[in-house]
Amino acid sequence: MGSLSIKLPEPALEWFTREAKKKGIPLEEYVARIVMKHLPPLDRARKYIVGARECLYKAKERLEKEDRVYLLREADCAMESTVVAFALWKNGSEPLDEVELWDYKNQMEETLGEWVHDAWTSAYCIQYCFHIGFTKKDLKLALERIRKLIDAVAELLRED
Repeated sequence: MGSLSIKLPEPALEWFTREAKKKGIPLEEYVARIVMKHLPPLDRARKYIVGARECLYKAKERLEKEDRVYLLREADCAMESTVVAFALWKNGSEPLDEVELWDYKNQMEETLGEWVHDAWTSAYCIQYCFHIGFTKKDLKLALERIRKLIDAVAELLRED
């Protein structure tokens, strides 16, 4: 990923910082999201797939280090980024909330097959394993299913 340094007037920086905190995300991510909204939907979808792959790679690293907190975050990032990429491919817009995220998950099942449900459920398995204990075999399987979903959505994007 590239980087860019920009100078903003202090009131603008304060506003962006406040808005990012409200959303619970880093300032850089908040600003990147604003910039990304100006890209065409398919380009944005492809960026989300790249991001999903990066998150999955980090999740696998965290699994090896047995770092459950960051494993959970990165796996969530990978799954959510994949669903957003699908939504952008399907309708040209990003899900606005958890309800829409689930709706797009259902649409992914209709488009790609029932196996999508297994990938989605596997992502939630990671959350469950996080709370009850660390089952490395189950977590590896969950990450593999998420990878399969990322690959399938990436293939849809290649077809367009």
